[in-house]
Amino acid sequence: MDDAEGRFNSGEDALRLILDTTPALIHTGRPGGYLDYFNQRWLEFLGLLLEEVRGWRWTGAVHPEDVAGLLQKWHAALGCFSDYASTTARKRRRHSGPGQLLR
Repeated sequence: MDDAEGRFNSGEDALRLILDTTPALIHTGRPGGYLDYFNQRWLEFLGLLLEEVRGWRWTGAVHPEDVAGLLQKWHAALGCFSDYASTTARKRRRHSGPGQLLR
């Protein structure tokens, strides 16, 4: 491993540590809407592994009555690069009980 690669890996590790210890629910996605990362706090909240929510599988963690409307808003936001988070409240099914409304 060369020195530059080692610095990159340590920087990536440091960022992941920050994201996983932040008291916030953080996820990242690709331009087409595929979600590729959920921080540890999200995964603990959902009681799921990253492999269980990555891509489009995250819809399984949404209350069934909300999936269709949420996907419609998600695709609309992707199409016009709008701020999805501020336009909708959504219920996520917490691993330890009933859905919880998130704003």
